[in-house]
Amino acid sequence: MQKLLESYLTLKDDLITEKFNNLVTIVGEVHSILPKKIMVSSGRKREIVQARNCACYIMRTALELPLEEIAERLGYKSHASVVHAIKMHEMDMKFDKSYSEKYHSIMECLVEDNHNKK
Repeated sequence: MQKLLESYLTLKDDLITEKFNNLVTIVGEVHSILPKKIMVSSGRKREIVQARNCACYIMRTALELPLEEIAERLGYKSHASVVHAIKMHEMDMKFDKSYSEKYHSIMECLVEDNHNKK
């Protein structure tokens, strides 16, 4: 039973890692940023910040990852930074049409990608 549980958890982690990598790649393409910059850059350039905010929101809502794991994967110091990023995403969605269009493009790519894998 223990071995079965370990196999399941490993498979689940691999699937989440694959989805995460795919997400960061698509976000990077739409925002014209290297995926590496989204994950490790601590810069405050608007393009990078918005891409990270978008990734945080999707990871939380679509992948249902815990805040702590999102923070760890994207290089934030704590989960509080992820909460702030999600709030900023929601604000940008309301007031920044260009950002909203990029977000919808990302979601379309993710849906297409999931459909193609089935």
